[in-house]
Amino acid sequence: MAELIQSYGDSELEFTSDSDVMYGVAKLDNSEDFVKVFVHNKAGRGEEGSKYGQFFLITSEGCFIETDNGIEECTTHDAFELVSTRPQYHWDLYGNWILQAIAAYADGKDVNLTTLPEFILKDV
Repeated sequence: MAELIQSYGDSELEFTSDSDVMYGVAKLDNSEDFVKVFVHNKAGRGEEGSKYGQFFLITSEGCFIETDNGIEECTTHDAFELVSTRPQYHWDLYGNWILQAIAAYADGKDVNLTTLPEFILKDV
């Protein structure tokens, strides 16, 4: 999979398939290409109430977050609650694309991040 980073406007979220970013943010080794899309909060470092560095993963098996018990499956809606200070806003923008991506990965198809919906380019 091509390594790609997508961040739109001044959005706090970044979508990437870049293994270096995954390792830098979460110390995840993705050498086996298990993580298809890595979503993390890139805004507000050091600010009170910031969700900087929070992340979730999209794999062919579903959506996952990191908890005290390790990596656990969760709903995509819950994942946005974890990583975003505006979870409903980001869910409304990206939720359907992520659900479609998970379904495509489960069917063995590759999903390029450039297939994020066109309207997202107008984010914030």
